[in-house]
Amino acid sequence: MQSQKKYNYSIALLRIFATVSVVVGHLAADSDGMIALFKFIYSYHIPLFAFISGYLYYQSMKHYSGFYDMLGKKVKRLLVPYYVGLVAAVLPMHLIIYKDVPWNLGSIMVYASTALQGEHLWYLQTIFWVTLLFYPLLLLLEKANKPILFLLVGAVLIGIYLMPLPAYTLVLRYSWYYYIGY
Repeated sequence: MQSQKKYNYSIALLRIFATVSVVVGHLAADSDGMIALFKFIYSYHIPLFAFISGYLYYQSMKHYSGFYDMLGKKVKRLLVPYYVGLVAAVLPMHLIIYKDVPWNLGSIMVYASTALQGEHLWYLQTIFWVTLLFYPLLLLLEKANKPILFLLVGAVLIGIYLMPLPAYTLVLRYSWYYYIGY
C-alpha cells in the first residue's frame, strides 16, 4: 500500500498571505502616503517566508539520502531559479526599461556579476545559504543535549560571519525565523 502525502492547507494559506503581503508591500513602498503600511508589511513578510521554509525543510529532511542529495535538490530548487530569474527577467529590465546598463558584453558581464547580486530575488539565495548551514546543525540537533546545542549555534554563527558581507547579514537576519519554523 502506497502512502499518500497529506497536503498542508495551513501552510498553503500562509504562503498565499506572505506572497500577497510582498506584492502589497512593494506597491506601498512606491506610494508616499502608504509608508505606515509599507513598514508594517515589511516587519513580517520575509520572516514569515523564512518560517515557512524552515517548517517545510523539517518536513522534507527525512527524504534526503545525505548532504549531497540535499545540496543538489536545493541548487535545483533555489539557485537555478535565482540565476535564471536574474538573466531572464532582471537583466533585461535594466537593459530595456531602466537603461542603466550599456548594451555591450563587458558592461553586461560586470553588471551581472556585481549589481544584480542581492538586488532582486535575494531571498532565494539567502534561503539556500540558510538551508546549507542548517543541514548539519539540524541533523545533530535531533540527538543533541543543551551544551552541544550551544556549541552548534555558536559554530553556525561563526560560519555566518565568515560568509561574504551582503550574504551573511541576510542569512543572519532570517535564519532565526527559519529555525523557529523548523
